[in-house]
Parts: sequence; C-alpha cells; structure tokens
Amino acid sequence: MKYIIALVAVLILLENPKAFSQNSSIIGKCIDYKNSDELPGVSIYFYTHSGKEIDTNTDMNGNFALKIGDESGDIIIRYFGHEIKILNIPNGNKQIDLDKIKIVENFNLFLFNADGSLAYVDKETINELNCLRKEIVEEYRIKVLEKELKPYFKWNDLIFDFQK
Repeated sequence: MKYIIALVAVLILLENPKAFSQNSSIIGKCIDYKNSDELPGVSIYFYTHSGKEIDTNTDMNGNFALKIGDESGDIIIRYFGHEIKILNIPNGNKQIDLDKIKIVENFNLFLFNADGSLAYVDKETINELNCLRKEIVEEYRIKVLEKELKPYFKWNDLIFDFQK
C-alpha cells in the first residue's frame, strides 16, 4: 500500500511541472542617493517576459520583498517621478538580493513647472545636475546574481541591463 501511495505522489508531481519550479523572490532596500535616507512607499514592479505584472511597495524602512515565481523579466522602481529599470533578470534563481537601490533625483523636476511649461533653470543647477549624472554613470553599480551592473541613462530613466 505504501508503494502505491508513493507511486501516485510521484505521478502527480510529474504531471504538474510547476511542482518543481522555484519560488523565486527579489529583495532589497531603497535609499536616497545623496543622503542614504531610507525611502518608504517606493513602488517596485516586476514585469515578466511572459506578460505578467507583480508589484509591491517598500515598508517604512525602505525594505521590499517580491515573490516572482520562476520567471525572467524586468524590474521597474518608481518614486515620485524617479525611475530605475533593471532589465533582463534571468529566471531560475531562488533569491535575487538587490541590496541597496539608490534612488536618484528626477532631472525633469528641475526642467519643468507643475503645469508642464519649461522652467527657468540657472547654469549652476544645470552644471550640478550634469555632474551628478556623470558621477552616477561612473561610480554607481549594483550587483545582481554575482554580476556587477553599470548604469546608463535613457532620457531620464536610470537603466541597468543584465545582458550588457
């Protein structure tokens, strides 16, 4: 009788491929780039390459955990006009620890008024923003699955691409 029960259990597992899939998760902490303050309420999205969206928000200490199943996809982190993208996260990983994600100021906040019209920005502010962008591209790195990712800007989005 024990053998029959064991055989039935094995057959059920073989019929259901999801029984062997990993329950992967992404964890991390969002902080301010300039002063390292913890950021509560940051929106974290995981868009799978199969078309699903999974999301969460950071807690009061800036921490987040997001269960993604066994899917590859892209992480989008949004906070008051700030956006960071981590593209092409591969599947098959038990846990992806992003450690500390530094949220960088949105440069558009300086360039446009609330009504969408172009704001006056003095030369000193523009130089400061350009220096910050240069510093970010040269110095800011994140480590994902033992791979160091270097950022680049696409318009105002800070992007890390796992395949680059």
